[in-house]
Amino acid sequence: MNHSKEDASKYNLENFSHIICGAGPLTCEVAKNFEEKFSLRIVHGYGLSETTCYSCFIPIDLPEAEHFQWQNGFGYPAIGIPIYWNEMEIHNEQGQSQEEN
Repeated sequence: MNHSKEDASKYNLENFSHIICGAGPLTCEVAKNFEEKFSLRIVHGYGLSETTCYSCFIPIDLPEAEHFQWQNGFGYPAIGIPIYWNEMEIHNEQGQSQEEN
């Protein structure tokens, strides 16, 4: 669908508000091209396929500028925030939990 020569008008996406992406690397370029081509937000997420479906997503209700920052501001799309009933931590190389930010 996202190929540069693909005709986006042949897809009826009027009932879609966003597209969920996961299960593989997503580059900023691919995300940006898709969002521009189809006028749909990509909601990037993360989850270990061996244990669960998704653990976190980029919030779907972000203002446009903030969504753009989450998708492009880090050199790769962010994986978002934990979904309900999930807890997440980031650990350093020594296995110590890190504070937010």
